[in-house]
Amino acid sequence: MVYTPPAGNNVNFTFIGDYTPPAGDRVHLFLNINGGKQMTEMWKVIIKNNYVSDYLIEDLGISVSGTGIINFHDQFTYDEIAGSDDLRTAISESNLVVNDGTTDLSTTSGVDYLTLENIYHLEDNYYDKTELETSGQSQVHWENLTDVPPGMEGNTLDVAYDEGGPGEGRAITVDAGAVKFDATVSGYAPLELTELSTMPVSGLAGGQLGIKDGILYTYDSTRSKWLSVQRMFLSFGRRGQTKNQYLNYSAGTLTSNNSGYRLARNATIVSMTGQLDTSGSCDVRVRKNDGASNIATLNISSSVGNSDVTANTDVSADDYLQSYLESASKVEDPMLVIEVAWRE
Repeated sequence: MVYTPPAGNNVNFTFIGDYTPPAGDRVHLFLNINGGKQMTEMWKVIIKNNYVSDYLIEDLGISVSGTGIINFHDQFTYDEIAGSDDLRTAISESNLVVNDGTTDLSTTSGVDYLTLENIYHLEDNYYDKTELETSGQSQVHWENLTDVPPGMEGNTLDVAYDEGGPGEGRAITVDAGAVKFDATVSGYAPLELTELSTMPVSGLAGGQLGIKDGILYTYDSTRSKWLSVQRMFLSFGRRGQTKNQYLNYSAGTLTSNNSGYRLARNATIVSMTGQLDTSGSCDVRVRKNDGASNIATLNISSSVGNSDVTANTDVSADDYLQSYLESASKVEDPMLVIEVAWRE
């Protein structure tokens, strides 16, 4: 029966008496009031069974006959359809197919349609077309949303870090340009690293950064230690011909055996480079604390120079470094530069 009330009139329904349906039966009251929004106008859920055998959806209490088609939007509410675990299982296992009123959906799209689409189309939780097109009639902001499904909430960087599991969101694949922090107009630092009292010992990898005592360190995976980004270059040399002698500071007049470069912190010698005026052969030694033992050596053999970028000699705070040149014959204007990084 179809009843159309006069324009502008309200229709009231009054139920008198009690009715108890048989156990397991459902009673549905469908009201189609002219001008109202119907479920079929908003959301269509058509379920198809492409197999010859019937399929029972237990939690909805309905069976879809073999090769049958049922308009679920005519028989169930949004909550019933979206809340049916058995229906989602049937779709995900390809036992049944979802049609949105136009197209048969894939397994994944069908499951998404039963859940996510329901959220967007609930009548009490969306603005209609007129409201959205009228200035000042609607306002949507993340801060106004509550109880949203997982994955739809506004993420903080801390939440993103643990999304998918502890630390699972920590990696960024830079495949379309550099990550950029633009602080030119903000007055804020573009990046802040919390200062550490001790450097990390777990999950170490080359390229990691840390700050201790105001010094920026990077983890050197080749040498397996934390070394400062800042480097010092200490030079020794001697003017003229030299053989079996201590070298002076920076080719000056004070020989290094009379003093030395004193270190303020634990450090590591990470490279050495030497140069002669003319081709020659010699061993340029690094010593410490007036001792005769050699802690590092750069060999120059029938050449005007040589370098070693694989040096890995640890020295301690308050050590002082000296240089001694050893050769069978005199060499001309020898010079040695050692690169030192602070070590943690």
